[in-house]
Amino acid sequence: EFIIYQLRKNGYLVYEGDSLEEETLNNTGVKKAKVLMAVLPESEKNIMIILTAKEINKKLKIFARSNKEEYVKKMKKAGADIVVTPEISCAEELVSLIKR
Repeated sequence: EFIIYQLRKNGYLVYEGDSLEEETLNNTGVKKAKVLMAVLPESEKNIMIILTAKEINKKLKIFARSNKEEYVKKMKKAGADIVVTPEISCAEELVSLIKR
């Protein structure tokens, strides 16, 4: 809830609801949106969001989070433009710091 508050405070449009539901995505205005972030902890759910959002708006630019490296290609195939794996990025950063 604090993150939602901070985003709204900074002028971002934040909609709370089940983003796996097409109705929720439609209610958020995804049809006219330029960007969508699919950042749930579960990669499988993010893939469903990507597929549904791209059905509604083929021009939508999508940033996604994957908790598994093997899902990155699947997310891109589903329509994500950028996919990040925070756990892997964090591990790489820590290894980089250790090597200094």
